[in-house]
Amino acid sequence: MMDKLKCLLYIAKLSYKTNATYKQSNLFGIIVNSFWLIIQMYILVAFIKHGISSYTVQQGVGYVILTEALLTITGLSGSLGGIDIDDLIKTGNIIFYLTNPIGLIGYLIGMEVGRVLYYLLWRFLPLLLIGVVALTWYPNVTPMMLLYFVYSIIIGLVIANEIQFIIVMLAIKNRTSMGVVDLIMAIELFFSGGLLPLNIFPEWLYRISLHLPFSSQIYLPISIILGTEGSILKLLILETFWALALWLVSYFVYDKERKKVYVQGG
Repeated sequence: MMDKLKCLLYIAKLSYKTNATYKQSNLFGIIVNSFWLIIQMYILVAFIKHGISSYTVQQGVGYVILTEALLTITGLSGSLGGIDIDDLIKTGNIIFYLTNPIGLIGYLIGMEVGRVLYYLLWRFLPLLLIGVVALTWYPNVTPMMLLYFVYSIIIGLVIANEIQFIIVMLAIKNRTSMGVVDLIMAIELFFSGGLLPLNIFPEWLYRISLHLPFSSQIYLPISIILGTEGSILKLLILETFWALALWLVSYFVYDKERKKVYVQGG
């Protein structure tokens, strides 16, 4: 067990260093995120001033800041550590990851831990700082709110990667997940609150969206910080349920599809 843990931590370290190599890319990424942050802020503030949203202007500014920051680490549909599993399937190299001591899932966890840690330090926090300084947004949070916020983000990351993992495992049969991933990302962007806060939707759509697993990736953690949802504990329990349910599904699909891996070349 200790050897596997050391291996996982070593993979996470390598993943972090790999992402840290592209410093210029990260700088440009921050500039692009900042640009969209400003655009989304003006749009949402306009909605608020015209009575389309129940948020205050301060809450609206906080929402767009946290949205852009969270998008850098959640990746919405999950990043699976930045590994191109489609390519591994096509080349047949996925066999190595299915048969190594920590398994494909262990390797993906290590890669994702390294990726998330890098983007947390060098994209999430800088964007948060830019928002606080440039847009003068100062959240009033308690230690319990921060605890709920961190827990929600972690579970949201787990859910995002589970969804991506299920899609890719099912794609083994067709040897590609192209198209399907793009569709799921579009659905997640809409239902996660990545475009607009879910409470802007009509009441029936808002209620449905709130109870889908996608809301845990953007809307729920932001609502915790802004204090705009009254049943946070209930939603966190539901989020945990989705994580466990998707884990069972992903384990079943993984166990089934890895036996059917079709090797092309190699």
